[in-house]
Amino acid sequence: MKTESATHQTERLRRAVEPRYIVRFYHVPVYGLAAAYPFSVDFASGPVVGATLPKLEVLERVQGGPAQVVPEQGRASIGGFVADGVDLNGVVLQYFSNVQLALGSSITAGAPGVGAPLDVGDVSGIPPMGTLDVGVGAQLERIRYSAVNLGTGEVTVSARGVDDTTAQAHAAGDLVTNGEQIRPGQRCRLLSGYAAMDEADYMESQLVEVVDRNISDLVKASFTIETADISRALRTEVFLAATQEAPFIIGGHPLTIALQVLLSTGTGVNGTYDVLAAENGLGIPVAFVDVTGIELERAVIASQGYCFTITGPEIGKGWLEQQIFKTLNMYPLVRQDGSLTLKAYTPVLT
Repeated sequence: MKTESATHQTERLRRAVEPRYIVRFYHVPVYGLAAAYPFSVDFASGPVVGATLPKLEVLERVQGGPAQVVPEQGRASIGGFVADGVDLNGVVLQYFSNVQLALGSSITAGAPGVGAPLDVGDVSGIPPMGTLDVGVGAQLERIRYSAVNLGTGEVTVSARGVDDTTAQAHAAGDLVTNGEQIRPGQRCRLLSGYAAMDEADYMESQLVEVVDRNISDLVKASFTIETADISRALRTEVFLAATQEAPFIIGGHPLTIALQVLLSTGTGVNGTYDVLAAENGLGIPVAFVDVTGIELERAVIASQGYCFTITGPEIGKGWLEQQIFKTLNMYPLVRQDGSLTLKAYTPVLT
C-alpha cells in the first residue's frame, strides 16, 4: 500500500473534523431600516475557538444555503436556512418572548451606571444577558446588561444608551421590554467552520431575515428558526387593480421600471423610485435594494424603452424575471449585506 502523503493526511483530517455552525442575530429597531445591531450572544452548535461573543450551544442542525442563480433565465431561487436545536433549560424561549416589565424606580441619564443594578421586576422571562428597551418612541433607550438577579428583580448594567440611542432619564413604571427578541423581521447570518478553527476564519453567509420560529415542549423542547433572503418579498402580487377593461400601462427604461415596481409603496417616501400606486409596487424597503448598483447597470444598457400593458395581477418575482431580467440577460442576486441587486450575464467562452 502506498504511504499516505502529507497532503492526503491534511485533507483526511480536515474532513473528519466536526463542523461548527454559528447563527448571529441582529436587532432591527424598525423593519426596513439599514441599521442592525448584533445580539449579545450567538447560537452555536458547540464550543467555538476564539469566540468574539458568548455562545449558547443549542444548535443541532442547520439546513439550507444561499440562492441558486440561473443566469440565462434571469432568475434565482430564494436563499436562506433553517436552524434546529434543543432548548433544555428554557433560555431559547426567553429569546422568543417579549415580556413587558416596568422600572421599579426612576433613573437619570447618569445613574445607574456601568456595574450598578437596575430594578425591572420579574426578570425570569428575559435572557441571562442582553439588552433592554426602556421607554417608547423618542424616549426609547437601549440598556445593555451582563447578568440578572432573580431574587431582587434586577439586572446588572453594562452600558447605557447603546445602539444609536441616548442615555436619558426615565420615570418609575416606564415600560421595559426584551431588546434582543428573535422574531420575524429581525436579521441574522450563518457562520460555518470546524471545531479546531478560529471564529475569525469562519465563512459568513449574507444577511437574511427571520421569517418564522417555533418551540415545542413535547419533543425535548425542540425549536426551529426559519430564515429567508429578501427575494422572498418578491413573491407577492402586484398590479392588483389591472383588468382587461382598465389595464395598467407603464413604460420607460426597463431597469427604471424594475426599480419602480420593487420600491413603490404609494406614499412616495421609499426613495426616488417610489412613484407608483401601492397596488402596482412591491414596497420593498429601499435599504434592501442596491439602487446605486442597479443604476450603474442601467447606465451601460442601451434601451429604446419598454412599454407594458398589464391586464391582471402578477406575482412580482416571476414578472420581473421573465419580462425584464431575462430580456436584458441579467439576473437578481442578494449581496452580503442582504440587499437585492442585478448582475449582467456574461457567458464563459471556451
